[in-house]
Amino acid sequence: PDKFEEDPDSCVELCLKRGIPSFVKPNRLGSSVGISRVGNESEMLPALKLALKFDDRVLVEPEIDGREFEVAILDGNPMIISEPGEIVSEKWYDYDSKYKNDSAKLIAPVEDLHKSTSHKMKSVAQKAFRLLRLSGMARADFRVKGHSGKVYLNELNSIPGFTHISMYPRLMDLAGVPLPALLDRLVRLAMSAESFAVPDPVAVLQ
Repeated sequence: PDKFEEDPDSCVELCLKRGIPSFVKPNRLGSSVGISRVGNESEMLPALKLALKFDDRVLVEPEIDGREFEVAILDGNPMIISEPGEIVSEKWYDYDSKYKNDSAKLIAPVEDLHKSTSHKMKSVAQKAFRLLRLSGMARADFRVKGHSGKVYLNELNSIPGFTHISMYPRLMDLAGVPLPALLDRLVRLAMSAESFAVPDPVAVLQ
C-alpha cells in the first residue's frame, strides 16, 4: 500500500505488463470479494484500489481463455475426489454468481471432456492438496485452455462455499457423498488427529 500511495502510476504500469485482460485480486480473500476483471488499461487503477481495501498484497493474473472446471476433494481414507464439473456463467464467476443470483450453471458429468484431461485434473488436485498440507476438504479450480487442452490449476480453496447453490457439496453428491454423509465425515475428520497428519511432500511428488 505504501508503494502504491507513493507512486500509483508505476504500480499500474508494472501490473499492466502482466497483460490484458487480467484479474486483480486481494492475496488473502475468497468468494471473489475485491476482485476485478481488467479489460483495458483505464480499469487497472480502480481495480488496484479496490483490491487494496481488502489486503496489503495484490495478485494480478492474466486471463486464461478457456473452460472453467472445479474438482471437490474430501480428505480421509480413502480420499474422495469428484469428477470435474464445468462452470458456465454469463460473465466471469463473481460473488453474485456464487451466492446471490444462481446464474452460474454446473455441468457434471461433462460428456465432451476427454478422460485424460479429467484424470489430469484429479491427479493435480490430489497432489496440490497434499503439497499445500491441507486437511478436511478443498475445491480445486482449473482452466482448460482452448484447442490445446492444456490444464492450468488456478487455486485450491480450503474453505469452499457450502450454500445450496455451491459447487463443492453438489460435486460431492455426484461423487456418491450426499450432504448428511459429507457433514458427518467432515466432523469426524475435524475430531480426528489423523485429519492433521501431513505427508512428506517429497514422497507426494514421487
